[in-house]
Amino acid sequence: MSQEQALREAIVAAIRDGLREVKDGEKTSAGSKQVDPKFTTLVVSIITAMIAFLGGVYQVNRSADVRQEELIQQNQFQSERDVRAQKDLLELERQKLMQTIFLDILQKADDEKEYQDVIRANIGALRVFERSGLPYLIMVRDFWKKKGRGQFVDYADRAIREILLSRMKISEMVFSQVDHRNEPTGRANLRRVDFSSIDFTNADFRNCDLDGASFRNTVLTGADFTGASLEGVALHEALDVAAARFSAADLLEYYIGVPKGIGPFANLSEDILLKLLQAHKKAFIEKASDDPDFEEKFMQSKAWSDLQLKPADLQ
Repeated sequence: MSQEQALREAIVAAIRDGLREVKDGEKTSAGSKQVDPKFTTLVVSIITAMIAFLGGVYQVNRSADVRQEELIQQNQFQSERDVRAQKDLLELERQKLMQTIFLDILQKADDEKEYQDVIRANIGALRVFERSGLPYLIMVRDFWKKKGRGQFVDYADRAIREILLSRMKISEMVFSQVDHRNEPTGRANLRRVDFSSIDFTNADFRNCDLDGASFRNTVLTGADFTGASLEGVALHEALDVAAARFSAADLLEYYIGVPKGIGPFANLSEDILLKLLQAHKKAFIEKASDDPDFEEKFMQSKAWSDLQLKPADLQ
């Protein structure tokens, strides 16, 4: 028996008992103009039962609503998970196709004269994948550069530039290899890419291999280079470097680990370096608090004095 049915029967029983008491009361107080106390009892019983019934119905309905909300949330979660799984599957298929094209280019390298048009077509096919195809185009370019085949190097370079310049402002573009939580999962190969004269406002270069890349006249406002490899990069050629983000360890390395004039931060003005230090002050303090070796080097560096920190600031 459901809770609602039980409540209904309770009301019926209360009314029946109340009517029986009224009938008995009429026999003993016939002709009286006063309200029979048993009638009052009947009303109270009915009201009490109705209140209990309504409260029970509310609880039943509320329980149903809660369950419905839970089912909706479960279905929504399942739908989101299915969408992520579908995206992952599509990306896997894209990666397989790009790998097939890339391997086909390498396999035809021994007969490059015969397959020249096919190789060029395959390079063009990688260009269609846009950002996802960049790592493969870079590997193709480097492969032909080692073989001394300038025509294919130039063709791959043009494809890379076309992707980068498809929109002159590539705001918030993600070059990092990230998972669905936007956490870096690998090191994207962007070595020796020419990023000149592009607006990379808020671009994501986390953990990327950017060794030898060019950022001449490139806008780096808000760009994130945390964990990126920047060997051979001349950041002084870029624009708004002070508003970009870097690893605290890389900044400290400039002050204590390399000779003056070497490294990605070389030749930056003292004003820009100070702005970078101030922007990364919290990162310096957090890393120093977790890493005793970093803390010791940090406290002995010019960065420590430039930031005017005290040992108490690390507590």
